[in-house]
Amino acid sequence: MNIPPPTFVSILQIHQIQALLNLGLIPDPMTGEPREPNPAVARHELSLLRILERKTRGNLEPEEQRLLSESIGALAQALAPYTDPAEATPESLDTGAATPKKRRIVLPGEPQDG
Repeated sequence: MNIPPPTFVSILQIHQIQALLNLGLIPDPMTGEPREPNPAVARHELSLLRILERKTRGNLEPEEQRLLSESIGALAQALAPYTDPAEATPESLDTGAATPKKRRIVLPGEPQDG
C-alpha cells in the first residue's frame, strides 16, 4: 500500500472531505451514494478548520494559507442553506468573499479550472 506523505494539505483534505460527505455533496465511498445531510457534523468540521487557521496564523506557507482560507470559505458557503438566520453569527456567515457567489467546491490540492 502506497501511503502519501503527511502534509498540511492532507489535514485540510480530511476535514473538508468529512464536511462534504456530511452535506451530501460527494458520494459516500462505501455506498457510492450521497449521505443524508448532517449539517451539524459539517459545521463541526468547519469549526475545526477555523481553529486550525487561528492556531497556525503566521506559520503557514502562502499556498497553505490560501488553501486553508479557500476551504473555510467554500465550506461556509456550502453550509449557508443550513444556517438558521435567527442563530447566524458573523463567523457563521463569513464565506471569505465580499459577495457570495455560487462556485464549484474544490478540495485542497485540486486544480481550479476556471
